[in-house]
Amino acid sequence: MLARDFCTVETIRLQTVYVVFFIEVGTRRVHLVGITAHPT
Repeated sequence: MLARDFCTVETIRLQTVYVVFFIEVGTRRVHLVGITAHPT
């Protein structure tokens, strides 16, 4: 089973980047799907 999450991260240069990742619930492995400054 997978769970998806979307969060924002502030960089050292005070820019906001958006991160999308999946978490495997059974093993708790994290799979990074994408990082962008301008989501659509």
